[in-house]
Amino acid sequence: MICTHCGADNKDDALKCAQCGEPLQPSADKNTKKKSNAASRIRKISVDSVESGQGGGKRKRGSDKVDDRTGQLPGFRKKNKETAVEDTLDLSGFHLEDVELQEVDLEDDDFSDMSSAGRTGRGSGGSSGHFGGSFGSPGKDKRWIWILAGAIAFVLILGAVVLLYFRQDPAPDYADIILEGNQYYREADYAQAQDAYNRAIQMEPGETEGYFCMADLYQAMGDIQSAISILQQGYDRTQDEQMLSRLNELSGSGEPSGPETNSETQAPQSQEETVPETAEETADPASVIVWALNPSISADTIMPVLGCTAGEDVYSQPVNVIYQNGLAGLIDYTGNIVLQPQYRYILQCAQQLYAGLEDGRCLLLNEDYTLNEETAHSHTITSYDYLWDTEQNLVFRIVHTSEGDTVEETPYEVGENVLVPVISGTRESYSLESPMYALAGSQGLKTDFIYENTGKCSWDGMMAVCRDGRWGYCNLDGAEVIPCEYDGADYVDTSNTEGLSFVQGIPYGYSSGYVAVRKDGLWGYFDKSGQAASPFVFEDARPAYQGNAWVKYEGQWGVITLGQ
Repeated sequence: MICTHCGADNKDDALKCAQCGEPLQPSADKNTKKKSNAASRIRKISVDSVESGQGGGKRKRGSDKVDDRTGQLPGFRKKNKETAVEDTLDLSGFHLEDVELQEVDLEDDDFSDMSSAGRTGRGSGGSSGHFGGSFGSPGKDKRWIWILAGAIAFVLILGAVVLLYFRQDPAPDYADIILEGNQYYREADYAQAQDAYNRAIQMEPGETEGYFCMADLYQAMGDIQSAISILQQGYDRTQDEQMLSRLNELSGSGEPSGPETNSETQAPQSQEETVPETAEETADPASVIVWALNPSISADTIMPVLGCTAGEDVYSQPVNVIYQNGLAGLIDYTGNIVLQPQYRYILQCAQQLYAGLEDGRCLLLNEDYTLNEETAHSHTITSYDYLWDTEQNLVFRIVHTSEGDTVEETPYEVGENVLVPVISGTRESYSLESPMYALAGSQGLKTDFIYENTGKCSWDGMMAVCRDGRWGYCNLDGAEVIPCEYDGADYVDTSNTEGLSFVQGIPYGYSSGYVAVRKDGLWGYFDKSGQAASPFVFEDARPAYQGNAWVKYEGQWGVITLGQ
């Protein structure tokens, strides 16, 4: 008879255990013997395990075990043989973590008995029942391991995706765009580099790096005139002395090449000073016209190239569009027609020129102004308005595309020397129907919401503003240095395929420190302080380029030099 307390085997008719003295109970059924044998076999495993752990031949005592999947496992407690046997025989103090198992061949009946005891809770003394219950189905264990591993992998992947998403910069800053252009430059992808530098200049027209990079690019392309042009534009906006030095180096002149003087683009003929008959004899510069090219060109009109977007700086081109007999060509500031009039219009996109053909195509013009039949203009028109969010006191950009209008989630960073026209509202609620505008700079609002219209870009730090249908100009401080007393400008209507026609729009912007304005049908020029820079005697006038400007006087077109 098996003792349920210590497991000793006694005679069938014994009343007490010969080993521990505890009363003996008769077996309930014939399965008790099998269970007791299984328990004895488990005790044998435990004792053998401790013995092997204390023997120094096969394993170091107290050494840790390494698992191929989980790595280092903790070391087991060290026990002597007597203590191990005592603890094992007294199953009430049995702890699985104290036991190191080793493989022993077991019979199928042993596993069957232990599984049955674990599921039903049967067995005397709890020895085989408790231990057998810890055995589970090997197939289920493996399935749970794979399910758990898959769940952990999914969580890790999801976390990585979320982290990458939130680390993305929704809108690259000025430095990022410059670096992008530099990479394209090193790869000799000049078209992409030019586009990147142009975007950087539009974003921060008061920063110098974009102009220097663009000038380097033009030099690499062998276009020295364009390099001079972009440096002149940059100097007009930044007044940077290093840029002026580079400009003088390229132009081959030791004299300053700011807005006041520039020998590179003046006509080879000598300048003439003429005083309009309506002006009094005076030393006032506003009463004197200095001709770089006397009025001698007959044309329907001469004007800047059209801009593909509001951000296009069309005033930096060394050529203007000349319309003769309703067709467009190109003319430089010396009066040389470099492209005979034969197109509907000339368009600029990303500092490259395109010609609009009668059949509706718009093709790229090469550097020598010849037509590139293989490259068509395919720009998707995107325009912007700017919103002053009255709840956050920040500027947000409203993006207009063919698919609709959206407000960007990231606030728009206004450059140090930039003004943007803003409407009032919130990101969730605003209206573009008959809005009133204010001007905003890098430090917030510069004016109240008092203007019914504005220019799109603040060239040279000056912004055109409109009140009561008349136009004036504000400086970077929001001060109205030129009062709202002047008219808008006329632009070519490209939608009219029947012939040359014009639409009236916003006035011209500043360039080279001057702006052409119209009042009572006559044109003249102002400088950035609001002082007149020429008499108001011209029938037509255009933006200045490096101090020179096309004007129409007594029915003919010529070029004047401002600031003399």
